[in-house]
Amino acid sequence: MEFKKKLLLIDGHALFHRAFHALPNMTGPGGFPTGAIFGFLSMLFKALVDIKPTHALVTFDIKGPTFRDKLAADYKATRKPTPDELNIQLPKLKEILTALDIPIYEKAGYEADDLLGIIAHKTPKDVLNIIVTGDLDLLQLIDNHTQIYRFKIGFSDIQIFDTDKMIEVYGLHPSQWVDYKAIRGDASDNIPGVPGIGEKGGLELIKTFGSLNGVYEAVEKRSGKIKVGTLKKLEAGKAKAYLSQKLAYIDQKGDLSAGGGSLPAGQAGASGGDFDFDQCELGHYNQDKVIELLHALGIKALIPRLPKNEKNLF
Repeated sequence: MEFKKKLLLIDGHALFHRAFHALPNMTGPGGFPTGAIFGFLSMLFKALVDIKPTHALVTFDIKGPTFRDKLAADYKATRKPTPDELNIQLPKLKEILTALDIPIYEKAGYEADDLLGIIAHKTPKDVLNIIVTGDLDLLQLIDNHTQIYRFKIGFSDIQIFDTDKMIEVYGLHPSQWVDYKAIRGDASDNIPGVPGIGEKGGLELIKTFGSLNGVYEAVEKRSGKIKVGTLKKLEAGKAKAYLSQKLAYIDQKGDLSAGGGSLPAGQAGASGGDFDFDQCELGHYNQDKVIELLHALGIKALIPRLPKNEKNLF
């Protein structure tokens, strides 16, 4: 199918943190840290050039509990607090995104990943969704009109995943990714998985039995395809596996308009409180304001990379 419109869905939380950790300390006038802003915008501008989208938006996390915290009190408990030098950059980055007229979606009770899933589920089927991220968690969102544009290493090593590419690389369909993660776990989010079974073992189990339910049906039948030691680990870790499945699942059917609003006050596209595809259209933006902000931060090197300030950016 040929798509006439492309929506760039930017995983703001993932890219912002990746930028911060990938670059050495950078500071602007007065010592204000700028590395995360510079890195984020560098990745954004590269994606704009590579993909040439007609529409774009960014999602961010909001501090506070989500449905996952209700399922597991220790969800993400092993993560270190966000450094102050990263937190202080976020308002400035959002100011630049607003001047670029790229809507920002964030909602209490939802992670940025969930907002990406919900929005991708809401877009018309003749729109190609391209999710820009550094994480593999979002592979579960791939479908006939959703792809993943992933920064693998640094800001230039890119992987583009559709269903065929995912099968080529992992041997799994997008619908199997959550079940794979349910067995493998994810230390970064404190998702336990099945203790003692890692990436390789989890991958082989899902390839062999198709799903988490398929694995445990085989466990109940004492399948000879499962080694005795692995069988014992699966039996002992069953409750953790099914909890991990729930924690790894990205919401795709939540209601953006219910409670709390989908956008902070004053952001473009806030009318109605739900997703408005048309308000994500790229085109004219406040270029003078963007240039002013970049000058103030001392990151003038990005100015030549700014999108064209016209209706058809590309």
